[in-house]
Amino acid sequence: MDASPLQLYKVQEMPTTLFLTATGQVTDHVTGIMTEDQLRSRIQQKLLGAA
Repeated sequence: MDASPLQLYKVQEMPTTLFLTATGQVTDHVTGIMTEDQLRSRIQQKLLGAA
């Protein structure tokens, strides 16, 4: 596994979900397992917040 993304985004634990802008800026992160519903909800919140 290439560790450079882990170092770049300072990932300390796995699994970690990062939410990024189109330019690669981290807007949020979740450490731990997310269900599909949790992931969909978080993405929807991010998209609505950007509108």
